[in-house]
Amino acid sequence: MATTAAATGTVVLVDAALAPYEHPDLRWLIRKHVLPVLEDFPTLSLSVDTYTSDSGASTVLLNARGLLTVSSALPPVLLTLWLPREYPYLPPLAYVFPAAPSSASLSLDGERWRTDLSDLDRIFASANICLILRDFLRINRHQYTA
Repeated sequence: MATTAAATGTVVLVDAALAPYEHPDLRWLIRKHVLPVLEDFPTLSLSVDTYTSDSGASTVLLNARGLLTVSSALPPVLLTLWLPREYPYLPPLAYVFPAAPSSASLSLDGERWRTDLSDLDRIFASANICLILRDFLRINRHQYTA
């Protein structure tokens, strides 16, 4: 019963958070992308917070935040994945704060995760947040074991 109540509460949170998003006809699709993240990555949780861009503009956005294990040899990283109001036409903004030495994709100052543009085109063509997170883990596991 508690699981059903939690799931219902999550759907209500997501629906309320998506109310100001630019593409109301796509809210069902965004929900379809967001909810599986909680099943596939149980260490992440959803919230609504104020996102401040590099230009200083602030807006309230839905985000997924929590710890992800990149490699069993390293401590987990803190990930915040923001869904811009233009999602799925703009990709999520991912910020990573690792507790390990920086790499090409991870920096100690929490900069946005960056990867090869051809990878991004492939990842975001599907607009699947779980795929984005799996690819993030795959790329960084490879970097740490190489």
